[in-house]
Amino acid sequence: MVMGVKKQFFPTPPGKEEIFANDNKQSAGVLRNGVLTINLEAREGIWFPETHEGEGIRVYAFAEKGKPLQLPGPMIRVPEGTIIKATIENKL
Repeated sequence: MVMGVKKQFFPTPPGKEEIFANDNKQSAGVLRNGVLTINLEAREGIWFPETHEGEGIRVYAFAEKGKPLQLPGPMIRVPEGTIIKATIENKL
């Protein structure tokens, strides 16, 4: 902190959804009998790239239906030959 300058932290604005960092440790969707079923949504959210210091950035991002927005979007990782049944809903 610079002498005499107070850092200002900004919460996610009311009515807006915060976008969270995806650590890419968990695959999205449900894999059963060689078929991955995944339901995605494209939504608008507020992204704080490193900290909540400063205002967030309005960004479009993906999420699994009913889960928080993520950047990068949900990870799709499957064995070779897997059938992917994907639904994508555009909420923008």
